[in-house]
Amino acid sequence: MDQSLEAFVKFCQKTAKQVVRVEEFEGLAKIEKQKLAGMEEEVLKMMQASGIEKQDVPGFGTFSVQKKHSGKVPKTLEEKKALFGYILEAHGQDVLDDYLTVNSARINSLWKEDYALAIARGDIDWKMPGIPEPTPYFRLGKRKK
Repeated sequence: MDQSLEAFVKFCQKTAKQVVRVEEFEGLAKIEKQKLAGMEEEVLKMMQASGIEKQDVPGFGTFSVQKKHSGKVPKTLEEKKALFGYILEAHGQDVLDDYLTVNSARINSLWKEDYALAIARGDIDWKMPGIPEPTPYFRLGKRKK
């Protein structure tokens, strides 16, 4: 085997070992994050049960009970229409336009479908309005034995 090919294969092996190492660390991090989430939930319950709003934690800082609100994103078409109607009426078209967003994964999926249809009908110059020309990219495929 030629030296440059041999060096390349060794570097690929080193890269594969790093892939495995990162996966192991990610697995450990996931376990530790779950453990932390459980501990944080327990601290919050203890603070709420005791009426403690803020607790100094030596060597760390403070823990505090914080009340937050989280609105849900509309799921159905009816809910979306109701929300968009409200925003339009209460805030105007510019604000509505600013809040109308597109999910990247869904638009990519729609683009691929429409592009395939365009190619099938021979429209090689097809472009989706409002979407810049897609950028090709390359990634390394990895498959373990």
